[in-house]
Amino acid sequence: MTRTYVPRVKLISHKKIMKTLSLFISILLILLSTQAQSHSDKDLLKRLHADTWNCLDSMIDPGTGFPQDTQYPGGHTNTTNIGLYLASLCVAVETNLTTHEHGFLRAERILTSLESLERLHGFIPHILDVQLKSKKATGYVAISDFNKLIVGLIMTKQIWPKLSPRVDKFINAVQWEKLYHKETGNVSWGYDFDKDMPLGNGQLWLTADTRSAAFLMIATGAAPPRMWAAMDRSPLYTPYGKILRGYGMGGLFMMAMDSIFLDELATEVGESSGNFAWQQIQFSKKRGYPFWGWSNCYMPGKGYTEGGHLSEQVITPHALALMIDFYPRHVTQALRGLIDSGGSKGPHDFEDVNWGLRDAYNMKTKEWDHRYLSLDQGMLFLALSNHLHDGLVRKIYSADPLVQHGLKLIAPYTQTNKGLINLWAQRDAQIDALSINKKSTQKSLHIKPLLPKLINNAHIKAQTNANQSISISFDNKASEEPHHVALELPLIDISGLKSMQVNIDKIDSSKDQPGWLRLMLIDEFNQSRYAHIELNKSQLSYQINLETMLGIHINEHKIKSLQLVFWSKPWYYQDFKMKADKVSLQINKIDFLQ
Repeated sequence: MTRTYVPRVKLISHKKIMKTLSLFISILLILLSTQAQSHSDKDLLKRLHADTWNCLDSMIDPGTGFPQDTQYPGGHTNTTNIGLYLASLCVAVETNLTTHEHGFLRAERILTSLESLERLHGFIPHILDVQLKSKKATGYVAISDFNKLIVGLIMTKQIWPKLSPRVDKFINAVQWEKLYHKETGNVSWGYDFDKDMPLGNGQLWLTADTRSAAFLMIATGAAPPRMWAAMDRSPLYTPYGKILRGYGMGGLFMMAMDSIFLDELATEVGESSGNFAWQQIQFSKKRGYPFWGWSNCYMPGKGYTEGGHLSEQVITPHALALMIDFYPRHVTQALRGLIDSGGSKGPHDFEDVNWGLRDAYNMKTKEWDHRYLSLDQGMLFLALSNHLHDGLVRKIYSADPLVQHGLKLIAPYTQTNKGLINLWAQRDAQIDALSINKKSTQKSLHIKPLLPKLINNAHIKAQTNANQSISISFDNKASEEPHHVALELPLIDISGLKSMQVNIDKIDSSKDQPGWLRLMLIDEFNQSRYAHIELNKSQLSYQINLETMLGIHINEHKIKSLQLVFWSKPWYYQDFKMKADKVSLQINKIDFLQ
């Protein structure tokens, strides 16, 4: 009998087929959803990019061609505004947001206005009347602002070579060497026109908005390349990674602004910026805030937060945009939320405009500021330009031979770490896993502060008394510097606590109203939050709402000290200063209240 071989066939059940098909469909849907989300995000960013350009190009003084500070005509503008607008003009032409001819006419008019100004050693004041009612070189120039004007002009001649001879004449007149001190290697942060002398004498922060000035000084030969290595890199080692000093006067924009023009995503500057932004993201989650992005801006209903006086309730869209190459998902999600919250709706008298996002948002009151700030719109537009158009701003800037020369000179002093790119991507993928917002059950704290050591110098004397109170005497003696008295605290956790109360036994001063004292809480990483209190001879207890303290970068779980700052001539906020020549006070205790 012949037996026919029949191969064994492994049958797959209908149930397994459906399960496999379901899995395949799920994967396909995820891929399609991700792709759709990506397209949706890109469309949102493109719209915001175009609308922000409309804002920038609408806020131009018709006479001088200078960008106004806000949408309201007249007043003052800044050389940073001019430089960022010129850079934006270049990008707008390259991305077809405006015509080559329109851009040329705008740039040419600005250049003509700049050429009409009185100059000293090639410098002009960084604060200008937008209508140029005065063309005198008086007051001073801060190179943190002036440097962006030169950057914008360098980009301008890449797009309109016809303007190159005039731009070169303007740029070459700048005597950067006036700011570099060969004998010490120190650098000045500005120049005084009235006294014809440089201002300041030290090291510029690497992670501050003076970085482009340092770069241009090296590129032009006004300073040696080693100056880049000598810039202040004082680090803070935080749970979020190493953060370099330099953000204190302005938050995120101070650190990240110059990265619009210099490719720094994987450098030590990028490391600091990425960690600093991550700290802000974590802070927003711990506080339960819907958004992040703390930087100088217009406070809704108030003035500009110059000097780094940041409120934890107020965030600004431009700070987010500066971080979009680091954390695109986090930034896009936040920008979408701000648009949904009404930030792209025009304020009173500007209801019909499509100008992108207004300058700032108060997360507590849900109030948007009524202004569009040229400075912040410029940073937002240029940061989005890099992200949407493959680093276009940096490409235009680095096409200039002077910039190429400078990049070669600083290359030996520029640390890079390609692993940072992976770190940014890993963090960005955690977008849905960051909800922390833990509430503290801690009770009120009553603390007797201690002096770490007796202080006795020309301006400050401090000592601990037998009853453990602390006596402090301040004698101004025409000092312009802030004088600090550090009070040691046991390492305490103030998260969840509502206020701080400072109890003073007595106050004496050479004036009836002594003036303002700054109180700074210092964490284990030497980061601070601070408040100002107005001393009064008849008042012995001062209560401060911790939520309203200025500055947001601090680890509230480990506060190590309280600093009292006596400052008679502060750079900003002239009202918040010590007004008496002599002040003495006796501190009894400090309470942190639930």
